Amino acid sequence: MQRLKHESVFVMALVFLLVSSVLAEPPDENDTTVTISLSSIVTTSPQKGMLHVRELLDQQTPDRIAKSAHGYLTQILQANKGGASNVFLVDAGNAPSAIAASSNVFVGPWTANTPAYENTPDPNRGLHWLVAYLGWGDPHAATWGIDEVRREGNLITLRYRKKPSPEDSDVDHRYFFWVPLTKLSPGSYEVKLEDADSHTTTLMRRVEVSR
Repeated sequence: MQRLKHESVFVMALVFLLVSSVLAEPPDENDTTVTISLSSIVTTSPQKGMLHVRELLDQQTPDRIAKSAHGYLTQILQANKGGASNVFLVDAGNAPSAIAASSNVFVGPWTANTPAYENTPDPNRGLHWLVAYLGWGDPHAATWGIDEVRREGNLITLRYRKKPSPEDSDVDHRYFFWVPLTKLSPGSYEVKLEDADSHTTTLMRRVEVSR
C-alpha cells in the first residue's frame, strides 16, 4: 500500500511537470543569438556574396520605386563626403524603403535615437534594418569587408575588417550597408561596429524601439 502511494505521488509530480512545460511561455526571441546571412545585405561594397544596391534597384525593383530609391541613394552619396562612420536602425518594409528611411538620417535632420522611416504620409514599415556607413575606400578591392552581423538579445553587432587599398587605387568610393533584421520587439537596443582585427568597439549607439 505504501509503495502504491509513493508511485501515485511520483506519477502526479511527473504529470505536473509535463503540464507546466506545455503551459510555460515560449522563450523570448530577444534571448536568442542570430547570425544574419551576408547574402541578405544590400550594399555599395564590391564584396562578393552580398547584393549590390545598383543590382537591386536596376534588376529587382519596379521602375517607379527604383527611380525614387535611386534619388535617395544619390542624395546619401552626395551628402556623405566625410570619413566618419555611422550606425543606426530604420523601420522599413523592404530595401528601397530602407534606403529612403536612412536618407532622413544621413541627409535630413532626423535623430538616430529611434528607428527612422520613410518621410511619407503612409510609410512602408514592418521590418527593422541595421544601417551602417564605414568610410571611403577602393571601389573594386572591398576596402571595408564584413565578417559577420549578429544579434545577441538586444545587442546587434557588425564586425568588419579594413584592408589596405592598392597604392594606385581610386579611394573615393563610399561603403554603405543595409542589413535586414527581424521585426524587433519594443525595447532598448545597442547597435555597434566592431573591428574584427583589434576586437574593439569603434562605435556604439543606443536605439529605442517603440513599435
